[in-house]
Amino acid sequence: MLFRSPNVLWIGFDEGLEELVALLRAVSQAADSVGFAPEKRVGKPHLTVARNAKRQALEAWPGGIQFDGFRGQALPVEGVALYSSHLGPAGAVYTQVWTVPLAGA
Repeated sequence: MLFRSPNVLWIGFDEGLEELVALLRAVSQAADSVGFAPEKRVGKPHLTVARNAKRQALEAWPGGIQFDGFRGQALPVEGVALYSSHLGPAGAVYTQVWTVPLAGA
């Protein structure tokens, strides 16, 4: 489904989704075991590319972004970072709180 005025432009994954979901479960269980409340929403692994704070129509986005048939190239993942986010009047502020390299990277 393509929305006329999307809030967020993000990239999903075609490969490695099962591994990402397994990693998400493991991280969630580990966080829960040390007192962090588990996320109630169902997550979808993605990479956020841009936010549309003004709720502009797609045609108004720079370069007239085209989505039909888009396939990006493979990107190597060398580690995982955990961020906290705080939404304020000027937008979201992200703070990196933890990182870990992935084996073999």
